[in-house]
Amino acid sequence: MHRMESILFLLLAASLAATGQEASSKAAAGQLSRTAASLSITSPLTARQIESLRATINDPAGDYFIASREDQKNIVSAFVEDNSKSDPTGLYLAANTAYRIGEIKEAAFLFYAAQIRKAFDYKRYGLGKANGDNIQTYWGFLNQTLVESVPSAITRKPQEFSEVIDMLDKWQVVPADDALYIKTMYGAYVLPKNQWQAAGASIKKDFMDNYGYKHKRFLSNPENAEALAFVHDYNFNQIPHTPENALKFQKCRDTVNKGLNQ
Repeated sequence: MHRMESILFLLLAASLAATGQEASSKAAAGQLSRTAASLSITSPLTARQIESLRATINDPAGDYFIASREDQKNIVSAFVEDNSKSDPTGLYLAANTAYRIGEIKEAAFLFYAAQIRKAFDYKRYGLGKANGDNIQTYWGFLNQTLVESVPSAITRKPQEFSEVIDMLDKWQVVPADDALYIKTMYGAYVLPKNQWQAAGASIKKDFMDNYGYKHKRFLSNPENAEALAFVHDYNFNQIPHTPENALKFQKCRDTVNKGLNQ
């Protein structure tokens, strides 16, 4: 069995064991999915509702929640409105779901929130590096499948990017006490609970100061937004690497570097 698949079988077993259910799996079209009793997804989102969701496992383009398009929209909306009961994994799955149905602003908000809450959980649980058999490995997989597509898509929409940063400004990093965390995957806390809010605020501030606010200011200039889009397209091989485009890339890259390093 592939190592990533073994990780996710463990996640599945732990999740079902936590609710006293029998672990099971299904193979369909070369993919695995986790299943649980279906609940109507409404806001505010509860840990039980999150646990009821079905998700792909090891989709090459990143895992997401399996549902009809209408239900996917409801799931995304519920996660955007209140994700205090979700761990980073749920946020990543919701972000990919949003991206797949074309809700770019929501995908960006959930993706950035997943990164920030992940950094917080690394700190409060004292998590080590990804080793191929832990939750950190799966987070790395989920992050990698979105790290090019989502930022590239949202920064092409400066107004929506600005709205995402405003949403993150109001967002609470520290999850609720009854959030859906499978303790066997995280271990014991190493950070005292009375330090959680300060730690979460510090991690979010670092993200906002070094990425969010900088890009918001930079993208407010349409020429800057155009330059960044060209750099993304050139780096991701979306446009031919002709001599003419290479020269334009250098100019756009200089504009981006200067603007974001001020």
